[in-house]
Amino acid sequence: MPRAQKKVKSPPKVLSPNQQLQRLARKWIRRLNLTTFNKIQVSYAPKSEMEESLGHAYWTPEYKTAVIKILNPDDPEEDEQDVERTLVHELLHIMLQGHRIMDEVTKVYDPIFEAALNVLADVLVDG
Repeated sequence: MPRAQKKVKSPPKVLSPNQQLQRLARKWIRRLNLTTFNKIQVSYAPKSEMEESLGHAYWTPEYKTAVIKILNPDDPEEDEQDVERTLVHELLHIMLQGHRIMDEVTKVYDPIFEAALNVLADVLVDG
């Protein structure tokens, strides 16, 4: 009988920051059951595109698509941020408001709603 060959473990794969972000996005899209969206694109953006924000979500309910931009943590002007919390916060916008036309949602800034999303993101990420 032939002997079984030992499997050689390959070294752990080092993921780029963008690959790490994509992995986090897939995890949270599944957890929040946002798989009904046709596409949710997630990427890093420089501070110059972020209007003093850590993240932005844009969506179109009629096509069930969304784009999330997260402030690039490698930006030299960036203070430390928790990318996962920011991502979950933006996904919660899509989950709770993605059925509405974005212009209607963003007409007025709602600090209480934003604070509630922050609490939810903290609880979800921390478990």
